[in-house]
Amino acid sequence: MTVTIQGVVFVLTLTITAMTGCFILTPITTIPLILWTKVLGHKEGLVFDVVHRWNNLIQGTWFYLVSWLLESMLKVKYDVTLVNSLGKSIEEVLRRPTKPGKFNIVISNHRTRIDWMLLWMLFAKTDLLFTLKIVLKGELSSTPFFGWTMQTFRFLFLSRKWEADKVHLDKVFRYMKLHDERATFLIFPEGSDLSQSNIDRSSKYATENHLPVFKHVLNPRVTGLLAMKNMIGAENIDRIFDITMGYSDHPQGGRPNEASLVNGRMPLRLHFLVSAHTIGANGVPADDAGFKQWVEKQFEKKESMLSEFYSSSPCQFAPQSVKRAYGAAATVDTKRDVHVPKWSIGLSVIVWILPSLYVWVRQVVVEQNVLLILYVVAATAFYVAVSKKFGGIDKWLMF
Repeated sequence: MTVTIQGVVFVLTLTITAMTGCFILTPITTIPLILWTKVLGHKEGLVFDVVHRWNNLIQGTWFYLVSWLLESMLKVKYDVTLVNSLGKSIEEVLRRPTKPGKFNIVISNHRTRIDWMLLWMLFAKTDLLFTLKIVLKGELSSTPFFGWTMQTFRFLFLSRKWEADKVHLDKVFRYMKLHDERATFLIFPEGSDLSQSNIDRSSKYATENHLPVFKHVLNPRVTGLLAMKNMIGAENIDRIFDITMGYSDHPQGGRPNEASLVNGRMPLRLHFLVSAHTIGANGVPADDAGFKQWVEKQFEKKESMLSEFYSSSPCQFAPQSVKRAYGAAATVDTKRDVHVPKWSIGLSVIVWILPSLYVWVRQVVVEQNVLLILYVVAATAFYVAVSKKFGGIDKWLMF
C-alpha cells in the first residue's frame, strides 16, 4: 500500500491525540468520580452529570481537530445544499436539541466506511459535535484507544443481534431521559456501506420482497430506527436531519476507506444535501407505518438524486435534480467552499496537539518516564477489566 507524508502524519496525529483522550483527558473526571459513586455508594446524579458533560466537551474538541486535519492536511473540500430548510444558514438548520430531554436523529446514506468521520466536517459548522452519539458496529468498541474513548463518549455499539440490541438501546434512552440530556444520534439505516457485495445482497432482497432495486444506496433497514423513535418518544424528538452524501471521487469511481487516510486518496470534494424535519403535523408521521414509509421514501429520493449526480460530472447537487425529488416548490440553497471554523485550529493545538507531543513524545519516547509508562499499562488493564466485567466502559458509565 502506498503512503503519503500527509497521510502518515494525519494517522499518527489521530493516534497520539486519541491516546491523550483515552489515558489523560477523559479519565480526569471519569475514573475517580465514577469509582467514588460505585465503590463508596454516594449519590450519583450530579457526579454522573459532571462526567458526561466533561466527556462531551472532550469529544467535541477532538472532532473539531479531526475535521480541521481532514480539511488542512488531506485537503478534503465540501459544499452544502440546504433543501426545504428550517433556517437560512447551516448553523440554524443543523443545531443541537433546543432544551434538555430533547433529542435529534440524523439519518444518512452510507457509501463508505469513513462516512461518519467525514460528516464531522459538516457538523463542525454547528454545535452538534458536542452532542453527537454515533450508532456503530459493536466490534469497533474494542479498538485500542479509539474504541475505549468512543465508549467514554457513549456511542451506541450494536451487536446486530436485535433482541440484545433492543434491550441496550432501551436502557440508554431511559438513562439519557432520566438525566435530562440532549443528544444527536447519527444512524445509517442501510446498515452497511455500499460495497458491491452489499449492493448485490440488497438487490436480491429487494427483488424477493417487491421493493425498489437501488444502485447508489441500499434498501434501508427500518426496524432499529423505528425502535429508536418509539424508545425516545416522538414527542421528545426535536428534529430529524436527513443527509445525502455525494462524492467527487479521487480516483473517479473509487470509494475511500481507512487506507485512504494514509495514502491521501481522499475525495476531491464532498457534497452534503441536508433537509431538516419535525415530527407531527405537516412533518414526519409519528405512527410506525407512516414513519417507515417516510424513511423508505427518503431513500428513493437519495437514489434518484445520486443517480443524476453520478451520471454527470458532479460538481454539486443540481437544483433541478433536487426539485425533481422533493417537488417543484422545494427551496434549494447551496453553500460553496464551506470551511471548518478557524477558531477550532487554535483550540485543537492548545487542547490536543501540544499536550500530546509533550506526554507521548517527550515524556515517553525521549525521557522514557517509567511512571507514565506504568500508568498507561495500569489504565489499559483497567479498561480491559471494566469492559470484561460490565460489557463495556459505556455500560459501566451509565448502568
